[in-house]
Amino acid sequence: PFDDLPKYDIVMRAWALDEPLVAEQVERVDRERYEYIKSLFAEMGFTGNDLEMRTMVFQAYHSVSPALFGSIFEENRFKNEKIRHQFFIQKIDEDIKPY
Repeated sequence: PFDDLPKYDIVMRAWALDEPLVAEQVERVDRERYEYIKSLFAEMGFTGNDLEMRTMVFQAYHSVSPALFGSIFEENRFKNEKIRHQFFIQKIDEDIKPY
Protein backbone atom coordinates (compact mmCIF):
# COMPACT_ATOMS: atom_id res chain seq x y z
CA PRO A 1 0.00 0.00 0.00
CA PHE A 2 0.93 3.64 -0.49
CA ASP A 3 1.32 4.12 3.28
CA ASP A 4 4.28 1.73 3.28
CA LEU A 5 6.36 3.77 0.82
CA PRO A 6 8.21 5.86 3.43
CA LYS A 7 10.01 2.76 4.68
CA TYR A 8 11.89 2.71 1.37
CA ASP A 9 13.05 6.30 1.78
CA ILE A 10 15.63 5.37 4.40
CA VAL A 11 16.94 2.48 2.31
CA MET A 12 17.28 4.64 -0.79
CA ARG A 13 19.02 7.38 1.17
CA ALA A 14 21.50 4.90 2.64
CA TRP A 15 22.20 3.52 -0.84
CA ALA A 16 22.65 7.05 -2.17
CA LEU A 17 25.53 7.64 0.25
CA ASP A 18 27.67 5.22 -1.78
CA GLU A 19 26.18 5.52 -5.25
CA PRO A 20 26.33 8.89 -7.03
CA LEU A 21 23.67 7.91 -9.60
CA VAL A 22 21.26 6.94 -6.84
CA ALA A 23 22.12 10.17 -5.00
CA GLU A 24 21.15 12.16 -8.09
CA GLN A 25 17.77 10.45 -8.25
CA VAL A 26 17.12 10.87 -4.53
CA GLU A 27 17.93 14.58 -4.90
CA ARG A 28 15.63 14.85 -7.92
CA VAL A 29 12.74 13.15 -6.11
CA ASP A 30 13.34 15.26 -2.99
CA ARG A 31 13.21 18.44 -5.07
CA GLU A 32 10.02 17.35 -6.86
CA ARG A 33 8.35 16.45 -3.57
CA TYR A 34 9.50 19.70 -2.01
CA GLU A 35 8.15 21.83 -4.85
CA TYR A 36 4.83 19.98 -4.90
CA ILE A 37 4.32 20.19 -1.13
CA LYS A 38 5.38 23.84 -1.19
CA SER A 39 2.83 24.60 -3.91
CA LEU A 40 0.05 23.07 -1.80
CA PHE A 41 0.97 25.12 1.26
CA ALA A 42 1.30 28.23 -0.92
CA GLU A 43 -2.24 27.64 -2.21
CA MET A 44 -3.37 27.68 1.43
CA GLY A 45 -1.83 31.13 1.81
CA PHE A 46 1.48 30.39 3.49
CA THR A 47 4.44 32.54 2.41
CA GLY A 48 8.06 33.30 3.17
CA ASN A 49 9.88 31.54 5.98
CA ASP A 50 6.63 29.99 7.21
CA LEU A 51 6.10 28.35 3.81
CA GLU A 52 9.68 27.08 3.60
CA MET A 53 9.81 25.66 7.13
CA ARG A 54 6.36 24.10 6.92
CA THR A 55 7.34 22.41 3.65
CA MET A 56 10.60 21.03 5.06
CA VAL A 57 9.02 19.74 8.28
CA PHE A 58 6.11 18.13 6.42
CA GLN A 59 8.42 16.40 3.95
CA ALA A 60 10.83 15.21 6.64
CA TYR A 61 8.03 13.94 8.86
CA HIS A 62 6.38 11.93 6.11
CA SER A 63 9.68 10.61 4.74
CA VAL A 64 11.26 9.27 7.92
CA SER A 65 8.60 8.88 10.62
CA PRO A 66 7.95 5.17 10.03
CA ALA A 67 11.66 4.37 10.19
CA LEU A 68 12.37 6.74 13.05
CA PHE A 69 9.44 5.85 15.29
CA GLY A 70 8.60 2.30 14.12
CA SER A 71 5.67 0.77 15.96
CA ILE A 72 4.97 4.03 17.81
CA PHE A 73 4.29 5.66 14.44
CA GLU A 74 2.06 2.79 13.33
CA GLU A 75 0.04 2.76 16.56
CA ASN A 76 -0.63 6.50 16.41
CA ARG A 77 -0.76 7.13 12.68
CA PHE A 78 -4.54 7.47 12.40
CA LYS A 79 -5.27 8.36 16.01
CA ASN A 80 -3.33 11.60 15.76
CA GLU A 81 -4.30 12.46 12.18
CA LYS A 82 -6.47 15.44 13.18
CA ILE A 83 -3.72 16.81 15.42
CA ARG A 84 -1.13 16.54 12.62
CA HIS A 85 -3.55 18.16 10.19
CA GLN A 86 -4.17 21.08 12.56
CA PHE A 87 -0.44 21.42 13.24
CA PHE A 88 0.41 21.76 9.56
CA ILE A 89 -2.39 24.18 8.63
CA GLN A 90 -2.23 26.59 11.57
CA LYS A 91 -0.81 30.03 10.90
CA ILE A 92 2.36 31.05 12.72
CA ASP A 93 2.92 34.47 14.24
CA GLU A 94 4.50 36.60 11.52
CA ASP A 95 6.69 38.35 14.11
CA ILE A 96 8.76 35.20 14.62
CA LYS A 97 12.02 35.70 12.74
CA PRO A 98 14.58 33.02 11.84
CA TYR A 99 17.82 33.09 13.79
